[in-house]
Amino acid sequence: MTTRISTVLIGLALAGTVVECAADPRRLGTQWEGKDGNARITQLGLDVEGPRDPDPALYRRPAFDWRRSQLQVGFYPKVSFAKGVEGTVRLAIDIDATGRPLACRTIASSSAADLDAHACPHVLAHIRFVPTLPRDGVARAETLTVSLGYTLGPMMVDVAAGDGSPMPQPRRVEPIAPIDAKLLGIAGQVPPPDVTGIGVQLRVGADGTPTACLLREPTRDDAMDKRLCDALLERARFPAAPGAELREYGGWVSWGGR
Repeated sequence: MTTRISTVLIGLALAGTVVECAADPRRLGTQWEGKDGNARITQLGLDVEGPRDPDPALYRRPAFDWRRSQLQVGFYPKVSFAKGVEGTVRLAIDIDATGRPLACRTIASSSAADLDAHACPHVLAHIRFVPTLPRDGVARAETLTVSLGYTLGPMMVDVAAGDGSPMPQPRRVEPIAPIDAKLLGIAGQVPPPDVTGIGVQLRVGADGTPTACLLREPTRDDAMDKRLCDALLERARFPAAPGAELREYGGWVSWGGR
């Protein structure tokens, strides 16, 4: 599945953020009551655009790093807030191999000048990313296309998928043996303190051997992420299914007591 799915996830990234009821409804993350009497929330949503499927050449795709970011900090741009204007700014962001943004430029306007002016400085000051990790384990600097959405209403998810044509869905498959740190031979390794589990997605061949590994929720430690995917490809096994296509496994690798 190579069609790009662009999803604006409003309010998804709340790491280090407290959604509060406050006197100033312009403050990001604030709940308030609109003139229509309905509850509203002032917030931003961020989506890193691009393919999301497993790729044999990659162990990790670029993503928003919610652990190191503060998306809902500061205030909604004043003029747009007063007019009730919402919008999405599409940005090109250059990041280094640690996920730190180095430069930002607007590639598609929200049609609101103050939203556009707010977007890049906000990203550069408050946002961090998880960079792509190829199979060689060396994270790379790159340019990301990011959508930054400004909203003044309830949480929404807006999904646009290609031309709307139905996409083949992979068959879900379960492993022959439970996938855990012991099976993978990494039980003695200690993940970062804020990591209790690692989300993984595997593309599985007809012979039951994984052909691609993608970390959906990585540790962000390049060496550990590489060891994890190396071990999954080497040790995880699934029932054979001659002639089967597009089989996938999704799950979590966890450490006991964490």
